[in-house]
Amino acid sequence: MSRVRLLAYLSLLIATSVVLTRFFGLMLPIAGVGALRLSFGEVPIILAGLLFGPVAGGAVGALADLIGYPINPFGGPYFPPLTLTSALHGILPPLIIRLYARPPYRWNELLGAVLLNDMITAMTLQTMFLSVLLNRTVFLLLPTRVLARCLLVPVYTTLLGLALSAYRALEHGRVAWAGASSGPGAAGD
Repeated sequence: MSRVRLLAYLSLLIATSVVLTRFFGLMLPIAGVGALRLSFGEVPIILAGLLFGPVAGGAVGALADLIGYPINPFGGPYFPPLTLTSALHGILPPLIIRLYARPPYRWNELLGAVLLNDMITAMTLQTMFLSVLLNRTVFLLLPTRVLARCLLVPVYTTLLGLALSAYRALEHGRVAWAGASSGPGAAGD
């Protein structure tokens, strides 16, 4: 894959994550502070990692957070450790799933990677960092965060499975055109 095409895909995934997180996310207050954000912005980050590797996934996660924060900070100050957890959303799933599966991934294989990633990043690290940032105890924040993640993880897994299938179909469609003398993809994009 050419660098230009890779950068285009990664840029699209960053933009998608920013839009899903900052414009279509829902912030729910816990103990009077916004401590639970429900959004699908992590899906493009995880997808970047699964498609293009952990370095690309980490870059998409970090850049989506850095670009998205000035657009809509959700009322809180910038906190660099939360950018780290955003990057980890793109780094960990491809590393985890490579331990036990090969593409194309089945739903249960994706579920395992997404669940373990979520337990490390969203339920543990983000909860601890939010506890420090918001000056609230972890035990006050954790129950609603765990409940939200129990609902979001299967949805994330399903969306990732659909997106990976669509990407595979797109790439196979391109391969079919690559040998053609005219038409889309004939010039080698």
